[in-house]
Amino acid sequence: MAKPILDIPLRHRTPSEAKASIVRLTAAALKISDPELTLAALKTGLMALSRSGALDGIEYPSVRCDRYSRRLVHADPDGRFMVVAMTWGVGHYTALHDHAGVWCVELVADGEMEIVDYQLLSEEPAGRCRFRRVSSAFTSAGSSGGLIPPFEHHVFGNRGLRQSHTLHIYGGRMDRCDVFEPVPGGSWQRTTRELKFDE
Repeated sequence: MAKPILDIPLRHRTPSEAKASIVRLTAAALKISDPELTLAALKTGLMALSRSGALDGIEYPSVRCDRYSRRLVHADPDGRFMVVAMTWGVGHYTALHDHAGVWCVELVADGEMEIVDYQLLSEEPAGRCRFRRVSSAFTSAGSSGGLIPPFEHHVFGNRGLRQSHTLHIYGGRMDRCDVFEPVPGGSWQRTTRELKFDE
């Protein structure tokens, strides 16, 4: 387990204080040159911030009836990272998707989430891909995970019986990603999707 990379102030309850805690954590983690160690520091730091109550001030978007919702918490002015809060209704899942070559760390703030990882095996010129399902896991409040390209393909969703919230730190501006829809024959068709914020 990675050592803490900064002291964590307690009882940061307001949105601005919660955001400042995340920005400080991320700025410190980005000083580590090894991406795997950076992600390990972010996962450890986010879980510690969550346990301390320092993230209680995060404002999550309203739940939608048709899909999960996204709210921008912070975009680094130099484009080094962005922080996004998400709200998931019961049964809301992403499509199989990539992360546009950007690493990501996810914290389950509350509720229960499922993550299913895939490995891209091959792709034809028309964007028809073959994947292998690698693993699946159920995560609960306070847990954190991450991914580093090229291992960046997964499905993420709310597998619980009530609404859930997650917090995501991306290693750059992520305003699009590729999604993969199943097609006959066991393949998946790649398309690019623009990512927008709900509020």
